[in-house]
Amino acid sequence: MTNIELYINKKLCDIQSPEKLGVRLNRVLINPSELNTKDAQYSYSITIPSTPANDAIFGYANVEEVKNKFNHIYTAQLYVDSIRIFDGQFKISQIDIDGSYKGNLVVPVKKTIKDIFGDKKMTEIEGEWKLDLSDPQNEGRSLAMVDMLNKYNSDKGRPACIFPLVLYGLLPKVPKDGEGNYSGKTHWDKYVRLGIQDFPPSINCLEAIKNIFNYYKDGEGNKYHIGGNAFDDARLANLYMSYQNQTNYQQEWNWGHLGKFRIKGSWTNFKKDENNTKTFEHYFHRNDDGGRWNHFYTANLFGSSMIDIEYIKDGGTNVFESSTKVDKFKEDRKNIHITIPQSGLYKIQLEVDLKVRNNPFTESDNGYKYIGGNNPFNTPYEEVKRNDFTNSRYEVKLLRDFGEGSFDIDDLKFDATLYRDNLPQNNDSKMTRYFPVPGGCNEGVFDGNCIQMIDPLQNMKLVSGFRWGEYGKSKITNGEIKPYYYDKELAPNPLEEDLDTPFEYRYNRIMAIKHGWSWDNKFSQKNKIYSAIHSPGYKKIQGTDPDKESESVEADSLTNLFNVIVKDAPNRIENIDSMTGKGKLNQIVWLDKGEHLTLASVTSSGHSKGNEGWMVHDIDFTLDVEPFRTNPEWITVNNKGTGTVPMNWNDSSDFKKDYINLFKFLPSEQKIDEWLDNFCKAFNLQLTQPEDGKFELNVKQSKHAVSIPSLIDLDNKASIARRTNEPLGLPSEFKIGFKINEEEEGYVKADAGNKDGGGSFFTGNLDGQVVPQTSNFSYNWFKNITKDIVTGRDGEGEDVMGTIELELPVITNKEIWNEGSEDYAQMVKKLYTNYSQRFWYKSDELYNVGIIWNNNDEQTNLLLPHLQSGVSRENILTLDYYNNPNSILTTYFNIIATDDSNYTCVECYLSPDEYEQMDGSKLVKLNGDLYYIAAIEGYDPMGKNSAKLKLIRKV
Repeated sequence: MTNIELYINKKLCDIQSPEKLGVRLNRVLINPSELNTKDAQYSYSITIPSTPANDAIFGYANVEEVKNKFNHIYTAQLYVDSIRIFDGQFKISQIDIDGSYKGNLVVPVKKTIKDIFGDKKMTEIEGEWKLDLSDPQNEGRSLAMVDMLNKYNSDKGRPACIFPLVLYGLLPKVPKDGEGNYSGKTHWDKYVRLGIQDFPPSINCLEAIKNIFNYYKDGEGNKYHIGGNAFDDARLANLYMSYQNQTNYQQEWNWGHLGKFRIKGSWTNFKKDENNTKTFEHYFHRNDDGGRWNHFYTANLFGSSMIDIEYIKDGGTNVFESSTKVDKFKEDRKNIHITIPQSGLYKIQLEVDLKVRNNPFTESDNGYKYIGGNNPFNTPYEEVKRNDFTNSRYEVKLLRDFGEGSFDIDDLKFDATLYRDNLPQNNDSKMTRYFPVPGGCNEGVFDGNCIQMIDPLQNMKLVSGFRWGEYGKSKITNGEIKPYYYDKELAPNPLEEDLDTPFEYRYNRIMAIKHGWSWDNKFSQKNKIYSAIHSPGYKKIQGTDPDKESESVEADSLTNLFNVIVKDAPNRIENIDSMTGKGKLNQIVWLDKGEHLTLASVTSSGHSKGNEGWMVHDIDFTLDVEPFRTNPEWITVNNKGTGTVPMNWNDSSDFKKDYINLFKFLPSEQKIDEWLDNFCKAFNLQLTQPEDGKFELNVKQSKHAVSIPSLIDLDNKASIARRTNEPLGLPSEFKIGFKINEEEEGYVKADAGNKDGGGSFFTGNLDGQVVPQTSNFSYNWFKNITKDIVTGRDGEGEDVMGTIELELPVITNKEIWNEGSEDYAQMVKKLYTNYSQRFWYKSDELYNVGIIWNNNDEQTNLLLPHLQSGVSRENILTLDYYNNPNSILTTYFNIIATDDSNYTCVECYLSPDEYEQMDGSKLVKLNGDLYYIAAIEGYDPMGKNSAKLKLIRKV
């Protein structure tokens, strides 16, 4: 006798008799027309009698007064002779006149990934998927950049990511000459300047899926987990994907390490060697606005011929050097390019030694005079300007370009004016005025911390710098120098006399951009300035006329206006003598990704015996830049430039140093559920939820390794002679492919038979329609690049050059690859990281492309992964949908492609054990042939009625 047990909400129901229960089950495993498999189970309507036990289970829903009778879903398990043949739910559909409960047994639709992730995007996952970049040989230190890339590129296993070079645009280059000409577009030569952001990680697909689920938590803080046979499939487990994000997306590297750099060097505008060979700085600008005797000269030190770099220590790719030849001069222009890698607050440390040449001479070159020495007191000229700090101005300053590409060097002026445009005040003793405190004097003690805040109205592009010297004419009377000012607004700081300032702290001050907004609300300031430098503040000189107050300066004492406290960040400027100065500053300032920095010199003209020219001076400098904080609100300074809360230079940085969060390199614009759905669609995978909190990613249709124990033998239960045949309802064609952009370079240049990676399977059905299936992923193309490499050295120690051919993925529009290099300067600005993702495998072979960066502590050859569109190390797969033996089509969509085009339908009686085994994992044997089980209709657990089996013959 057959024993049937039905459990509702884990409680045994009274069923009176199995016949009255009337259970008949249906199961659908394959729907060929949908290119997928499934396991949908449901029953015909069953009836559960009203008994005290059953009424309690259903909450007495058969009582009239009970509300919401049909708004409940109950768990249900059905056992036949102790074999569980059903595990799902029961839902009441009717309560009859006898109070019995009618309804259906169903396997519920599992919670979808849309239900779980909602609209959350790929980069919005809480938590961090850390990729370790620490140096195992040096505790507490990060790997050098090249070592970091090589570590994962050379990993023979399955690292979470690799760092390939993918052509998301043209190779970034500098011009090969002073005319702005570039070398060939497919030539990787000495003019290429790659940055770390040209190597965004290519992430392992299944590792990304695993971590998305493992790090995601539901509303109650419970984690999800994922498994499934897809993770055991080597073809999928070795799969990597391209980087995709908007071109302005800020890549979150370990900038705390990669964004740090130091430059130490020197510069002069004239020198003469022991052989009397004279060399002049030719790349400068003379401003003639002040007339012949009041010219001033400006030079960009990082775009000059006389710059001499002692060393550059660069944690990443923030600094690179180039040179350009200008036919007019024999000396090349040496360029030091500094690019800020990521927006944030940066620590700036600038140290400058300035020496004005004190030995008298005048040299001429290219129509300009270069002057050394100071004018003596016994000059025959009645009025003469001294060239030292008492009567000439010298400024060395750090500039930024806000990403606009220009520092406006030709328009530079002296910024350390004590009046307009730095403050709304004039040199009028009747007006109350404010001045930086000479030498940082506090109660008679001088420490050299004289800080002048430079208003954005005066120079928006100034970061900070040093000023030595004042300005005017001098009359010689009885051997004394008496100042006579062309413009009283250029007069020295009156506090120098009032405070009896020692000479070493006179005529000098540190300049720093003022935090906040300009005092002039009519000035169209584009960006708010975030800047902090330790400053004692300004001192007030009371005006004699109370009606002539400054327009908007509000200060009561030394401790108010521009007083800023930054602990452990001392600053100092001093005069060693009247023509030599030293300065060091510590500043914290917000810099935006992509903007550039440079050092500039601005000097008064030099005078000598009636001649006017560029005063010869020497500059030694050290510039340190280090990422500090990601939030500008760390700076506690109000918009008038006065500190509100003390800050500490030694606060810890919140920029990452020894790891990156790979979640932040996933597509930021894609929703998690949509990306997962498209990945499953691309490889015909099935994402299921077998139980709460657990998911499985499985290959839907794979070729089973069939053995006799895995078969269900129906030869003794059904007769092939009594079978019927029904059409599968197939379309005429399955058209499976990628998302293709026909404007891409790869598509345009690909061979006619290998353009889009798409494929079709024709079923033979003459009446069906075409069913397309396309994911959001693209087909992948490659482009050949010729790389110059050093192959050895000749007898004189010179490099011997050779070339290697690289096959690199190309993900760009065709427009940038026009013949010739005339448009390189414009085309190199175009990036296509927003184009569709695509897949590839990494080969065991590596490209050794030699030393790419010279500014790192350790010069190491860079190893790049050789990417391929197929894998053969374990199981062979080619990443296309062509109708070839190892394509995605024939590997993961193989049932329809290799089997019959009709159902074979037979009727037979099944035991509970046989029904339970028919879950799609086993084949059935009938008349000596093997069949897939597509559906079971009307299975009767009592064994009184035959079930109809719909089979598909395995050819």
